[in-house]
Amino acid sequence: FPEVFAKDLSQNKTMIQSIRKSIKSGLPTYAECGGLMYLSSYIENLDGESFEMLGIFKNGSKMTKRLQRFGYVEVSQNRRTPLGDDGLSFKAHEFHRSVVLETPNDLESIKSYDIKKQKKTELLSWHCGFMKYNCLGGYPHIHFYSNKQVAEGFIQSCLTYKMEKKNEA
Repeated sequence: FPEVFAKDLSQNKTMIQSIRKSIKSGLPTYAECGGLMYLSSYIENLDGESFEMLGIFKNGSKMTKRLQRFGYVEVSQNRRTPLGDDGLSFKAHEFHRSVVLETPNDLESIKSYDIKKQKKTELLSWHCGFMKYNCLGGYPHIHFYSNKQVAEGFIQSCLTYKMEKKNEA
């Protein structure tokens, strides 16, 4: 829950610089929910205080008093990410009390996930997930048993990165 420790996280400049540098170097990175918030430019708490985060994604995250999304969803990637290719689908769930405040006209604002949720007789759909460098962040918590290709895809991204770094040395 980075919102709980936002002030402390924002003050740890050494950690911020280290993580930022690793992500910008292409390190395969996957972050869900609180991880997405930490990768954003800032977190705004319920008191309206804003704390600087990593800034990988230009958006901010704002805490809300009410639950924003809750329940199981079906996710389909609409482009390549560190998890795998376009069209990769899996089950997930969402549970968060924050919203993403997007910055218009940013390339990462192009969502990586197409999400569907059956709610009684109504099919809901929306887009989510930010992608920049080799870093994917989104609200859905992946249910990895729903599709083992998700874990395999991420491992393959890590192995590829390792080989590329080894070849650079």
